[in-house]
Amino acid sequence: MLKHLGKKMKEATKLAVTLVGFLLVFTVSSRADTYVDGFITTDKHWTLEGSPYIVQDSLVIIEAATLTIDPGVEVRFDPGRALVIENGTLVARGTQLSPVRFTANQGSATRWGYLQFSDNATDATFNDDGNYLAGSILEHVVVEYAGSTSFEGAVRAVNSSPCVHDSVIQYNAKGGIYGYYANSLRIERNSIINNASESVAPYGGGGVVLEYCNGAFLSTNTLEYNTCRGIKVFICNSLTLKDNMICENSDGNYGTGVFFYGSDYGTITGNIINGNKWNSGLYLYYCDFFTLTHNIISNNTAHDSAGIEIRRCNYLTFKHNIITENSNTHSSPGAAVYAERSDNITFSGDRITYNHAAPGGTGGIYITDGSDGWNLTGPDTLSCVQIYGNDNYQFYNNNNFGGSFGLRDPGNVDARYVYWGTDDISEIKTSIYDFFDDASKGVVFFDPYSVPPLGDMDYDCDVDFFDFAVFGLAWQSKSGETNWNPACDISDPNDDIIDNIVLQRHFRLKNATTYSR
Repeated sequence: MLKHLGKKMKEATKLAVTLVGFLLVFTVSSRADTYVDGFITTDKHWTLEGSPYIVQDSLVIIEAATLTIDPGVEVRFDPGRALVIENGTLVARGTQLSPVRFTANQGSATRWGYLQFSDNATDATFNDDGNYLAGSILEHVVVEYAGSTSFEGAVRAVNSSPCVHDSVIQYNAKGGIYGYYANSLRIERNSIINNASESVAPYGGGGVVLEYCNGAFLSTNTLEYNTCRGIKVFICNSLTLKDNMICENSDGNYGTGVFFYGSDYGTITGNIINGNKWNSGLYLYYCDFFTLTHNIISNNTAHDSAGIEIRRCNYLTFKHNIITENSNTHSSPGAAVYAERSDNITFSGDRITYNHAAPGGTGGIYITDGSDGWNLTGPDTLSCVQIYGNDNYQFYNNNNFGGSFGLRDPGNVDARYVYWGTDDISEIKTSIYDFFDDASKGVVFFDPYSVPPLGDMDYDCDVDFFDFAVFGLAWQSKSGETNWNPACDISDPNDDIIDNIVLQRHFRLKNATTYSR
């Protein structure tokens, strides 16, 4: 009897343990919604167990409180609601596999408002290497389906500088990120895609809009498929735009890819600005003392200037940029570069090739309205600018003739040592429009001019490892064959076959004792 009772008790114990385990699993897997609204006045910690958090009415962090949100948590907003960090700190740090998500509660058709860091929100701090230390941060978060209010930006930094890293900002109706007086704002390694802007150009921006944000730093972001341009920068000094992909944005006058207005001492380096449609890939207006290096500006399509448009700017330095395959759809001048009333512009080692103009336009560089002090010579003859393969004219000088023939006299252009795609001086003359075509225009001084170094197979005015790769692709080819490359036929005289040739590093200049057209 006792033995039988003990057996029954053991079975009951097993059943009880099983039921407890089931209840624990059920409790964890069927987390109830957590409803939040109003003011947060003390520190709060939102965990995965409480997710999703439903913002029924707008939520405001005040009294120096900190809201910490764990990886994997979803914050869902009812239509029109917002989260404002008025006086305190937001720490939303997900992981690559478990991001924090800020989204609409009732699906993409019912948009919520925005996420705003205000004046007394705690700014992010960084060490000397730019790594985050403390303060407000959005890291590995997704912000989507915002934009129900009249305010620009799903993420808004207003007189505040949070850290925005490694996040996805997507499908928002009033732009992705908006900064206003957000000095030293850092936006890095984000995907900012498929955002729209309803603001009338030139004011809006689908991807990122920064106004009065001195010292801002945008690096290694992807900005794609945004409407009303990828990036707009308005009166932001000492801003750095580095290593970003700015591609396939549309419908933005004054620079569909990037638009800078009234900003000085900017650095634009290592960016790819490609495939943007409607206006220029890069537009600079009233900007002085900019440095632009190692950017690729390509395949942009515009009614006006497709590659770079420059208006009323001074002291811009271009170095080792590639501006290629941009296309004007109308007869506007300057498919690659258009400049108006812009002085002291310097190019060095840039490649401006194969840009396409509509009939009557200029595929290369077009300058006008007193753009003086243009220098395409570079600091030395080994940093030659390359301008060739563009439709119609390679360089069109529409400046008025200043009355004298000095290299740096008003209206004239110093384009010595440029490689024009040929060493035939008559072809070079034909590709340039200046005083010698219309005596009311300024002069383009192109002589002496450059031809590629012997062995420069990729036309970058240098012989290096990449030329060997190009040479290898053309090895044993003959003229007329599919892999034939005339640049690889460096025998003297040319024999129309790529065979046993020793590559040499040798730069030849066509020197002329007099300038003659």
